[in-house]
Amino acid sequence: MFLPTMTDAEIKQEARKDFFELSTKVKIALQRFSKLHVDLVNYSGIKHNDAPFSLLSQSVENLQWPTRRRNLWRTHFRFNNKLNKELFIEYYLYTQIHREVGNEYIFLSSLNQPIAERFTKHFIDRYKERHLIPHGIDVGATPIPLYFQIQNKDSFVGNYYKPSAIGITEGKNKRFWIAQEGIYVTDYIEGMLTYITFMDKDDLSSLKEQVYEEEIVWRQVKILTSDKTDDTERSHAAYELAYNPKMGAILERFAKRNIADDENGEKQKLLRVVREQMKVQAQLIEKTKEEVKRLEKEALRRNRVSGSLDTTPFVKDSIDIKPYHLPPGVEPIKKPEKPF
Repeated sequence: MFLPTMTDAEIKQEARKDFFELSTKVKIALQRFSKLHVDLVNYSGIKHNDAPFSLLSQSVENLQWPTRRRNLWRTHFRFNNKLNKELFIEYYLYTQIHREVGNEYIFLSSLNQPIAERFTKHFIDRYKERHLIPHGIDVGATPIPLYFQIQNKDSFVGNYYKPSAIGITEGKNKRFWIAQEGIYVTDYIEGMLTYITFMDKDDLSSLKEQVYEEEIVWRQVKILTSDKTDDTERSHAAYELAYNPKMGAILERFAKRNIADDENGEKQKLLRVVREQMKVQAQLIEKTKEEVKRLEKEALRRNRVSGSLDTTPFVKDSIDIKPYHLPPGVEPIKKPEKPF
């Protein structure tokens, strides 16, 4: 049982024991949830642009999982099927620990191996005061760390700056991450990825804002030019770059700082090439945008949403699906695991 006085090592060990009890059960529940919603799409009888489509755009399922060690874990399954976007299913498995100074949360980020992530009270407090309150966000009954995970699932580790460059104390395993909502810091303590603090993107200092912008742009460039990324990732990166009005300035700023000058003036030549290419790319991007709009209008005329009955007014955007017994079917779509 999780106790307020447990050390980090003891918390990790307790979570590990519960993992071996729960992982198979949660996998089966996730397979059922996944199959149910995939079938809703495939057998809806409705198509949009020749692809199966469901009027149910989003649903969630929350379950509780007590263990023999008298711990209570919770799962949060999410189905999203937004129009013109890829269908995906997410899962989160977490529990709350009541500490003497406040509550913390432990997440098991994989159903295949016992990888624990710990959200400290300090992180939760900073996220609340720096993002939730200023933006007027009320998470209701949703735990704050769960809300954070849902909103920032595509976060990635910063690569081009050292943590000390943006005022973060150096540590062997300390990292800063670029997220949709800002920058957060983690450490690897006693075998757990531990969330330390959070900084909102709308309240960053000039240096941190520079870090935030450059890390995003150069990651997108890396994805776009890599042979290892699939077409979906590459298209998404290209889209993000195309709609970033600061892209050219950010690339030039990064080159000025990171490329050494020499007696032949190669740095200045490169900068001139960057400026010229950015002008060309800007023109191509505008033409591409116009062409995409034209093709979308044409596709909508050819392939409108079709079906025997339009029940959109009667379907809510988000509903809770109750569990029921179903043999394991398709493999679930896994939640992306954070690299370390």
